[in-house]
This record gives sequence, C-alpha cells and structure tokens, in this order.
Amino acid sequence: MTEVGECFKKKLLIRTKPNKELAAKSIRQAKHFLKKTERYLKLKDAETVSIYLYYALFHAGRALLFKDGIKERSHFCTLLYLEFTYVKRGLLPEEYLDTLRALKENRQEIQYGFLIESNIDLDTLEDYFEKAKSFINLIENIL
Repeated sequence: MTEVGECFKKKLLIRTKPNKELAAKSIRQAKHFLKKTERYLKLKDAETVSIYLYYALFHAGRALLFKDGIKERSHFCTLLYLEFTYVKRGLLPEEYLDTLRALKENRQEIQYGFLIESNIDLDTLEDYFEKAKSFINLIENIL
C-alpha cells in the first residue's frame, strides 16, 4: 500500500462528496494569506512571511482536495495526496510541492520547535512568493 493509502486507512484523508464551494473558499483563503505575505515581505519579516506563504500554498493545494471530494486531517497527508494525484500525473510541477515541503518544515520549526528566525533567507522567500502566485493561478485553472 502506498503512503497516501495509509492516510486513507488511518482516516487522515477521508473520501466525501466533491465540493466546489469549499474549493473556492480555500482559494480565497490562499489569496488572503498571499496578500498578508506581501505586507510582511516589505517589512522583511522572514518568519511571518514563511508561515503565511506556507498557508497560502497549503490552502491552494487543499482546494484540489475539496474539488476531488477529499477531507483532510493531516498536512502531511495533504502533501502526499497532491504528490500522488497531481504531481505524479504531470498536472502540477514538482517544484511547487518542493516549495511547500520546505515551507512546511520551516513553519513547524518556527511554531513548534526552537527556531527563533526563519532558516530561509528573504531572497528565497521572495522567489517562493512568486511561485505561490503561480501555484494559485494554476490551481484556479484546474478548478
């Protein structure tokens, strides 16, 4: 069984009815976090930028799960689902998932660990910001 299969088995991903309305709300949430990201980029607040960028990308990706009728209870399993369902089928470039993973690790260290500052520099975060805009647009097109 694949790792994503384990997520379904453990009920960290649950099949439900596809929901276009929730998918649209998730995209709006992604754009909301992207807007906040832009504000904190100007302030050169790498920690906040990193966290908001992660949430922007996560909510954009989550929109695809709502579209597919999947309820998530795990960020890790959400990423596995995106990889298995969209990246491996060539519907999403791997670079977006790589960015999402890097930001996820950084966010976890900032929020739950002992990392006081982001370990991702502002230049990289600015690059991630551009990728996030592109990622959200790509997902809107898929929806």
